[in-house]
Amino acid sequence: MYTINPVAGNQTSPGVFEDLQAGTYTITVTGGDCSTTSAPFTLTEPTPINIDVNEFTNISCYDDPTDGTITVVASGGTGTIQYSITDDLTSTDPLESVNSGYFTDLTPGDYWVFVQDENGCSVGPLPFTITNAPEFVTTNFNVVDEICAGDGGSVVFSVSGGTPGASGYTATEVTDPTLTQSSLTGDFSFTNLAPRFYEFYVTDENGCVYPVQFTINPGVDIQASVRYDVECDNNVPIATVTVLYNTDLDINDLTFELDNGAVFAPQQGDNVFVGVAAGNHTATVTHANGCQTPAISFNIVLPTTPTITSFVQSGLNQFTVTATGGTPPYTYTISNSNGIVYIGPNNVYFYNQTDNYTVEVSDVYGCNASDTKFFEFFDVEIPDYFTPNGDGNNDGWSPNYLDNYPKAVTYVFDRYSRKIITLHPGESWDGTYMGNELPSGDYWYVLKLNGETDAREFVGNFTLYR
Repeated sequence: MYTINPVAGNQTSPGVFEDLQAGTYTITVTGGDCSTTSAPFTLTEPTPINIDVNEFTNISCYDDPTDGTITVVASGGTGTIQYSITDDLTSTDPLESVNSGYFTDLTPGDYWVFVQDENGCSVGPLPFTITNAPEFVTTNFNVVDEICAGDGGSVVFSVSGGTPGASGYTATEVTDPTLTQSSLTGDFSFTNLAPRFYEFYVTDENGCVYPVQFTINPGVDIQASVRYDVECDNNVPIATVTVLYNTDLDINDLTFELDNGAVFAPQQGDNVFVGVAAGNHTATVTHANGCQTPAISFNIVLPTTPTITSFVQSGLNQFTVTATGGTPPYTYTISNSNGIVYIGPNNVYFYNQTDNYTVEVSDVYGCNASDTKFFEFFDVEIPDYFTPNGDGNNDGWSPNYLDNYPKAVTYVFDRYSRKIITLHPGESWDGTYMGNELPSGDYWYVLKLNGETDAREFVGNFTLYR
């Protein structure tokens, strides 16, 4: 029989004692009348495992919940201490086992950490709860679009959540970093914003980024300008003023005003003013939303009406018209008893009949002046005879009034059809052939006018008298 002194623990089988505490013991063995006692022996206990550090950090940024940490540092125990973590106490497989006691990249949730030494002594589970950072929230978000082109729009918004800390929040526009504001309260206001899309990054103390996006729509862009056109009304030059505008706009939303309404009342939906006098003027355009253009200054210069200063015969069967005033180039309209015989830019006219001729001179705006005169037509005249006797009277023969036929040709023949001479305008025949005087008698002619509009031919005879 085996006996341990002092009595302690449990003897699970002969000579085997378990659950003994640290201390000094002896074991006595008894058999029949004999017994013996062992020398004293001492059981020592290892240093217990102590938890020195037991801490965690929550998620930094709501939109990236993967940076939670747990740190457990233990001392004591036997040998190397191992740390394991789990998010499920019913599972026998830990998420991770490390020797450092530092667990990273944790997402929000509940975790338990176990600490164990080489003897299998353990502490735990130690509970931890990793929470997400507060979500960013936008409130009081108000975008004001641009009303009039060039005025700019504005935005106000407030943010909460995240981790403002002692420095609060900072909002910076992505494409224009000069648009930056800091706020301890999370309230932001930006003005004079040009029309476009904006994206602000709001950052907290942890550097977490929260985007705020919006668009400033463009204001009314009237794009006003002025054009005036001149026309004739009852042969008096007048100006029609057209106030031009951005045709993307509805004209019915626009009110057009000339000279502050001094002569013409403001016209809604009508941008044309007729009969505006010469001189300096101003025009403005106002949109239904209140936008108004700066006054547009312009000067109207009206021409005079044309005046015919000369309407005279300027050559054989031709007259010339001279005009001043108005606005050239002029258009000449000529008529006689047959109606209109010419319309065009030429102020010289060749007429082909005796008649009263009316000329009307019109300028580019349709203003005109007119006059009527009588002109006598002189047709080609062919003399019946000539007397080349050297007395200085009727010594040469040629057709008359060929001034307007520079290409005319006259052929002279004798009675035997022999060609004696060829005459051009301004030339005459002196009654000789190859230096010899020809006898009196009848001679024949063929006259071809060769005019651009008159190709007549004349055939006949005339008499030479000596």
